[in-house]
Amino acid sequence: SYLKRVRDWDYPKVLFMIDQDFCLGYYQPCNDASKKPVMLLDKPIREDTKILVHRMPWQEHELVYWDSFNISKKTLELYNISPIDWYWVSKGQKSYEFKRKKDEHLYLFSFGNAMYKIYRPFGTEKDKWFSNTTSNTLMGEDNLSWLGEVLIISKGMKELCILHELGYNAVSLQGETSYPTKQKVEAFQKRFTKIYTLMDTDTAGLQASNHLKDKYNMSSIKLPDSQEYKD
Repeated sequence: SYLKRVRDWDYPKVLFMIDQDFCLGYYQPCNDASKKPVMLLDKPIREDTKILVHRMPWQEHELVYWDSFNISKKTLELYNISPIDWYWVSKGQKSYEFKRKKDEHLYLFSFGNAMYKIYRPFGTEKDKWFSNTTSNTLMGEDNLSWLGEVLIISKGMKELCILHELGYNAVSLQGETSYPTKQKVEAFQKRFTKIYTLMDTDTAGLQASNHLKDKYNMSSIKLPDSQEYKD
């Protein structure tokens, strides 16, 4: 190989140098602050953004977190949710690396075709979410029954998982300002007898519910307006 000829490095040496250059910390801890990721993306990630990830096995404290919402490991795996310890974001000619901090919760929602949503449950408003999905990407669509009595449209993956645990067919929007296309709704109307919406009780959630009700005559499920029923 090129590095063998030029540097006389064997394969393990190449892996070691990659580990150190990217500050991955697999071979030995990386203490070079100049190599550690410090940049946060403060603008929405666009559709042309590429994301590479490194998945990790589930740890007990992570499963305990999801179990607090009555979401099982089986459901997490059904919806392609997994813990990760680092990821790269590539935008045009620039790329950025982000590494999970010690004891941090960092999760990947995978939608296929290299479309990802990355979730830090305890992150700040700026770094809680990263995504290269489109506004038309519906979470959970591939897991629906072909025909059914009820379909619930919600606004997040966590809600989607809970609805699945309760036995409902459900899909979730990318957010309460993202709406399904007319063609998608019409296809759902042919497959399900009744379609409901389940959104938050804040202004954005109410606007989303009203929009879907006015445009497609969907009934909304209203949750109690209390922090006790959050998530």
